[in-house]
Amino acid sequence: AMMQPHAAAPLNSVCGLSVNGKHLDLTPLFAKNGSYLIHTKNYTYEIQVCANVKTSFPAKCTTPSPANEIDPTTGACTYLGDITTVAWDESPDKDGVYVTYYHGQLDGRVYHRMTRIYFMCNPKVDLGEIVFEHETNRDQYHFAFPTKYACF
Repeated sequence: AMMQPHAAAPLNSVCGLSVNGKHLDLTPLFAKNGSYLIHTKNYTYEIQVCANVKTSFPAKCTTPSPANEIDPTTGACTYLGDITTVAWDESPDKDGVYVTYYHGQLDGRVYHRMTRIYFMCNPKVDLGEIVFEHETNRDQYHFAFPTKYACF
């Protein structure tokens, strides 16, 4: 079943969706301390669910965003999406949901950065470890988040 994208959705509707009468609510995944921090070899990422990040790097991260990339060497902060420009899609394998934030910071050429978080259904886990999967060559940042809250 195709889902209706919630383009430019008001903030109170960025936390769930319904598919064929079944409902998903990601509200319990909101990080009460302001964000989830994901560390990779080269960068630190901040992700929030259902809201913009309350950044740990306020001097550098000045644009409100649900996802940031911080370069620990320079302190530079790049915003990776706009919470008002979000799409929800059931995963093709029906094992979760993709939440995609568009209109992130321009990369200086053609593409706006965007973030896709794959909330993977795992009935055994409230909050699994969020993993940075990869960045595509078109500035798409992919994260995976196992959780029982993504199970229809």
